[in-house]
Amino acid sequence: MKKKARDAAQILTDLTKTVAVAVSLGQSQLWLNETGFNSNNPEPPHNYGRLAVLSAINPSWSIIPMNYDCLLDWSFQMAEASVKGLESVQCKTWLNILNSTMKGNSIEVTKIKSAYVKLHGSLYLYSCHNFDCTHYLRPFAKKNEWENGAPTYFSLKNSNESCPVCNYPALDLIIPPGRNKGNGEGFFYKTMNQVSKQVLSISDCWVILGYSCPEYDEDVLNMFKSAAAI
Repeated sequence: MKKKARDAAQILTDLTKTVAVAVSLGQSQLWLNETGFNSNNPEPPHNYGRLAVLSAINPSWSIIPMNYDCLLDWSFQMAEASVKGLESVQCKTWLNILNSTMKGNSIEVTKIKSAYVKLHGSLYLYSCHNFDCTHYLRPFAKKNEWENGAPTYFSLKNSNESCPVCNYPALDLIIPPGRNKGNGEGFFYKTMNQVSKQVLSISDCWVILGYSCPEYDEDVLNMFKSAAAI
């Protein structure tokens, strides 16, 4: 039985590596295509930049991406740095949620009125894929990026991060849709799901872009149904 579990864990590790590389490459290429990015032009893609600014001036908006890339994260930071007095309530809430979640602390979900929430993980968070580690699949953030607040997002990242418990090479935090989550991912996903359901339930209008509501993504579909029923 343990061998089967270990084999399944290896398949998950290999799949996570493949997805992480593909998303990271796609993220970088999109950046290049939209901005002609180079060291002298560190601006976010135009569509993401517009969304970041519009969200900041409409603090009641919430954004719930299903993807893992950090283009919008970077856009929020760049918008605040570029426009005097501009502050994103959504991004600030996201960072507060992350800081609490990474420490294993619960949050008062009912007090959240708007947020930026990434349901399926992020290329700037990590998880341990050492099957024998006590922190197997438990999400964590790179410590020195968070000690002084938010990490500095960028289109290319250094993935040479290790588990803080066993020192095993860590992988990007990518949480699969449906019921394919490990026990260690439970607290993170439960928190993100609760926050998402909270902001959806108090929203007057939902705008769904590029998401087809596939049957296998039953977690998200049930979240939509629950939020609509509140």
